[in-house]
Amino acid sequence: MKERAYADPQADKALAQQIIELRNAGLNRTQAKTKLGISDRKFCRVINLLGVDYPKAEGKRCDGPI
Repeated sequence: MKERAYADPQADKALAQQIIELRNAGLNRTQAKTKLGISDRKFCRVINLLGVDYPKAEGKRCDGPI
């Protein structure tokens, strides 16, 4: 996988830890992104890059056909 010049690996690890804490606290993805003040793109990049398991809500568009 290509390293992005503008992504700081240490900052991504710290952000992933915050995301895990919010997940464990029971926040959904939207609430976590709002609390952290980050975009959906950055959120998805970090959880995919570092393998964070953050389930999507069932029945949403991004979850596939209903």
